[in-house]
Amino acid sequence: MLNDRRLLAVRRGPNRALMISVDQIATKDGSDVALPSLHGTLTMLADRGFDEEEAFAWLHTDESELGVAPIDALRAGHHRAVRRVILGLG
Repeated sequence: MLNDRRLLAVRRGPNRALMISVDQIATKDGSDVALPSLHGTLTMLADRGFDEEEAFAWLHTDESELGVAPIDALRAGHHRAVRRVILGLG
């Protein structure tokens, strides 16, 4: 899932272990799955030149056009709005 950009992992902690934030996980039919809208969003960020750390920071920082952090907008079902913001990034 990491190689396919379905989930995003960053290195954290003293031993620099790869970690995935829980907000990337959704529950579907009683099972935990990768947030469906994350895949396309991560692909767009990579196409814009974002590395994993930059993408993680962008997803978790309030975005004025959205009024919330992009990951929260994705979780609320607003993936089109998030992707419009990405298209406007330099």
